[in-house]
Amino acid sequence: MLNHTACVELSCSRASRDNIYTASFFVAALIFLFALQQPFSLAIGLFLSTLYFFWSGAFKAVNLIVLLAVLLVVMVVSVPSIFMMHGLSPLFYVCSTALVAGAAFGFSKLPLSRSLRSLLVVFWFFWALTLYLWWVHRASAEPLGEIIPGSSTNGIPSYFVVLQVAVSLAFLLCRARLPILTPIATLFIAFLGLGRGSIVVAFALLMVSFIFNCLLFYGKSALVRVGLCFLLFLAAVLFITVGFYFLVMFSLPI
Repeated sequence: MLNHTACVELSCSRASRDNIYTASFFVAALIFLFALQQPFSLAIGLFLSTLYFFWSGAFKAVNLIVLLAVLLVVMVVSVPSIFMMHGLSPLFYVCSTALVAGAAFGFSKLPLSRSLRSLLVVFWFFWALTLYLWWVHRASAEPLGEIIPGSSTNGIPSYFVVLQVAVSLAFLLCRARLPILTPIATLFIAFLGLGRGSIVVAFALLMVSFIFNCLLFYGKSALVRVGLCFLLFLAAVLFITVGFYFLVMFSLPI
């Protein structure tokens, strides 16, 4: 009876740690806090990363004594930077990287399908939120730049690019192909932000996904692959032509 109760409690604990929405909340909160680029938001993000590292049970796979020893050595080595006009910045970046890496290690302990679903929940939540905020600030010269003070036109789209890379990797490992819909959504956000760098990267992600799927997933014969590649070439030419037209139009003085 006691063994059965212990097994039930263990399974409930494991299920709560594998909860998709809990993981989605962690990822979304971390992206939001770091996107604000404020001291208080960075501190809260690091605290959240530490909390998730221990809550997910990832610390059980790490020798904490060795980890603390490494961090202590890094802190000692970073002390001279304080007297070299760098302040505590190097120490902060090293410690924050370690904490975020620990949280990412905890997230990686989720089953692959749950990780993918969690990332998709975060992606579409931020996509819908960004569209709403863009609509609110649509009268501004840089609508997405108004969402986060001090942000450039590539600010929010760059976060979407990073999130898209994570979604693509999880999608590939889980379904043996790359997504198409989320790269299109990322490219749409990049166009709204009018950031040329983000547009180029988002378009490259879409092309890689499409080519990979055409050659290794959709293409059942050589003729089909050639036809799909030809259509891809025409779409790329059309996209580049239209994209440069809009970029030139927006860059002209009114």
